[in-house]
Amino acid sequence: MSIQQRRNHGFTLISTLFLLVIVGMLGSYMVNLTMAQQHTAALDMQISRAQYLASSGMDWAVYELTNNPGVCPSLPSGFQLEGFDLSVTQCSKTDFTEGVTTYSAYDIEITASMNAFGDPDYVSRAVRAVVEE
Repeated sequence: MSIQQRRNHGFTLISTLFLLVIVGMLGSYMVNLTMAQQHTAALDMQISRAQYLASSGMDWAVYELTNNPGVCPSLPSGFQLEGFDLSVTQCSKTDFTEGVTTYSAYDIEITASMNAFGDPDYVSRAVRAVVEE
C-alpha cells in the first residue's frame, strides 16, 4: 500500500458522518416545525370555539334582558361549558331621555376563556354590545 492510499483511507467515513449529522439536524428541525404547526392549528380551533361561545353568551344575555327587564343578567360563579369559563364581565345600565321618551341601554360584555393567562394554551375572547331595553 502506498503513502497516497493511506492518506485517502477513511475519507469516506468522515464525509458519511458529516452527512448523517446534517440529515439528523434537518430531520429534527422538520419535527419541531410540524409540532409547532399542529399546536397552532389546535389553538386556532380553540379560539374559534371561544368566539362562538362568547357570541352565544351574548345571545343568552339579550334573551335574559328581554324576559327580565331592568335586571342585568348574571351567570353562576365558575360557570363552565366545554372546558371554557363563561362570565359576564361587565353589565351597566344607563337611562336616556329623548324628548318625552325614556329608555334604558345596557352595556354588556361576555368573556369566554380557557386555562390561565400565561399558559401556552390560554384562549380568551370577549364580545361587547349595547342593548336597548
